[in-house]
Amino acid sequence: MDYLVLSHCWGDPTDEERKRFCTTPENYRGRKEGFSYNDLPKTFQDAVRVTRELDKKYLWIDSLCIIQGDKEDWKKEAKRMEHVFASAYCTIAASSASNWRDGFLERNLSPHPPGRDHFIIDSHFPKRLMASGSNRTVDFIQKFFEKYSRCGLTHKSDRDTAISGLVNRIERARDTEERYGVFNEFLSRLLLWKRLDKEKTDPIVYDGRRVPSWSWMAYDGEIGFMSDSALMVPRSEDLGFDLNRETLVVKIRQFEHCRMEQGEKEHAIFADSRRVGSLWFDMETEIEFRHCVVVGMREEYQKEDPQKIYYILLVREEKQPEERLGVGEVEAPEKKYERLGVGEVEACYVSKKSDTGKLV
Repeated sequence: MDYLVLSHCWGDPTDEERKRFCTTPENYRGRKEGFSYNDLPKTFQDAVRVTRELDKKYLWIDSLCIIQGDKEDWKKEAKRMEHVFASAYCTIAASSASNWRDGFLERNLSPHPPGRDHFIIDSHFPKRLMASGSNRTVDFIQKFFEKYSRCGLTHKSDRDTAISGLVNRIERARDTEERYGVFNEFLSRLLLWKRLDKEKTDPIVYDGRRVPSWSWMAYDGEIGFMSDSALMVPRSEDLGFDLNRETLVVKIRQFEHCRMEQGEKEHAIFADSRRVGSLWFDMETEIEFRHCVVVGMREEYQKEDPQKIYYILLVREEKQPEERLGVGEVEAPEKKYERLGVGEVEACYVSKKSDTGKLV
């Protein structure tokens, strides 16, 4: 059976628009009997027109085909999302419409040259991407996540789910593990995200699950990545996925012979009067300058250069209740840490000595 799917931005619909346009537990039975084209918002009407012009009978739209407000239906349908898009005759990408009301067929758009969209509109995604090599792949992934972070999902707790279908395809194609928007193959690059919104909201409250502090999915709002070029990275035993899905194994280091000062847009690191680094905190209320994890180093520096630049994660020890050692135990379990932010600093101001820890 041929059908089309609509990929679109919800925008910020009012409660009245949700009741009118969405399928809900209250109107589900009535919707099964049918509803009018005139009862749809402009973006949906345009999608119906495209479907008819292609001589197809069926169109899938998330807010119509998934019962909104029914958690069980959402869980079931979210798992099928990748299959729904992958099996469609084609996907209508209403990228020029910022909400349901705009429509996309009659907008005056200026042409733009093909770029990374060349990969995302691939009907066999990510076939084109896989043929482009590792550097272009990680570059695409970073820009794709940055764009996705600007979408403004109606339900913030869908941030880790709404993108899962495309992420799973990349994971299988690259034969690498993905956790919470971070691929093991590109671990260092994808850990170096920072929040770009001026107002930094609290972490997203996920229903019945936890998203780790090291993932950009832990927060709502726009992100950007610090590095868009190749990095020299730590050994896998110094930075890598733990057996626990929510945990990274890391080497914890300390800042030395330097201090932090508040700047206009970020915090600065100084050694005497010379600036030697910059820091960006995830939360304005969670500031601590003591521990860090080295994630990578710019490739243009020599390993022994004392002024080489480290890319780092700012971390602090997670507050935990005191645990007594059990019978036969000779040492306490590894300490757990949480991410506070990201930064860059000259290597000589980071301790060479390190301790193994768990980043959660």
